[in-house]
Amino acid sequence: MKNLCLLFSIVLIFYACDKKELDSNPVDQDQQYQIDIYVAGYETNDSSLKSVATYWKNGVPEYLTDGTYEARATSIYVFEGDVYVAGCEDNEFKKSVAKYWKNGNPIVLTDGTHSAIIMSIFVSDGDVYAAGSELNDSTKNVAKYWKNGSPIELSAGSKHASAQSIFVANGDVHVAGYSNENSRPQISQNVMYWKNGVPEILNEEGSGWGTSVFVYNNDVYVGGFEQVTNTPEPYTNAKYWKNGIPQNLTSGPYSFQVSSIFVSNDDVYSAGYGRSNFDDDFPEEKYYYYALYWKNNDRVDLLTRRDDIYVKGNFVLDDDVYTAGYWLNGEIIGSQIPTAIYWKNNSLIQLSEERSGANAIFVTKTLVE
Repeated sequence: MKNLCLLFSIVLIFYACDKKELDSNPVDQDQQYQIDIYVAGYETNDSSLKSVATYWKNGVPEYLTDGTYEARATSIYVFEGDVYVAGCEDNEFKKSVAKYWKNGNPIVLTDGTHSAIIMSIFVSDGDVYAAGSELNDSTKNVAKYWKNGSPIELSAGSKHASAQSIFVANGDVHVAGYSNENSRPQISQNVMYWKNGVPEILNEEGSGWGTSVFVYNNDVYVGGFEQVTNTPEPYTNAKYWKNGIPQNLTSGPYSFQVSSIFVSNDDVYSAGYGRSNFDDDFPEEKYYYYALYWKNNDRVDLLTRRDDIYVKGNFVLDDDVYTAGYWLNGEIIGSQIPTAIYWKNNSLIQLSEERSGANAIFVTKTLVE
């Protein structure tokens, strides 16, 4: 079976990651603030052609691995000035090792016997929570999270499952993901939400994933997607669940998904991407994925053109909306080469000239003394 770190670079549609705990604060006009933008992802090493776990601070790259083995950064969190980046790195046996980096220093969470990956990281009261999955002896992905390095399993390991996002609020641990366990007729994959390890299945109509979780004013928001198969052309609906109640953001006929969800000042920001033809008059045209987000139920298109664009993470601060992802754009560095990008509101910023991708974003505001 392919290692998870390499597989992460191949699967474009069904991976998403990360969540955060910062809400917007009013800006005092008489004080000066420094805004710092952190983006986690990867960049390809010129010599080895291996992906290097990378984060960018205000556009400047920090390399977390040396390019000897495949590596990815999937999630980022900043707490009291310390930068936590989660992901994975292959070992010499091509098994991906789950790890995170604190200020560039690696903390290894698995021993490399079985492939594992961290999809989301969160820091609360100095405790570090990392969520993801690890293969077991039966080669099934087991959903789990680690608290300060100690693993807590969320699934039984009889079928594939994964934790995709983690959020800690008031001492409760909230996790979103998916599981093939307890499958039902016409529903092979469950949208999962765990609170302190107790599972809840959210989808009722078709298979899907929970890609992101956020807690705001004691309300729990889980973003993701759910399949619709009882049509001639099956598709996925982008949606989120608020305290278990579904809210559809799309209704076909093209496929969309929510990759990341953020709540600020009572507004729900659901970032993701969608599949569309763009040229209904020319049905022979291929379908493209394009970047967008929803503010509550209002859709905002970030980039719509004949290139595949994927949004993987979002963040909101002082009413500014930040989204991160990658662009398969021939005009930047070659035909269909992924390129790490992010947006501040509707302004696009390119992070790399190399083959690269962005998977998560975190923004801080610091008072300038």
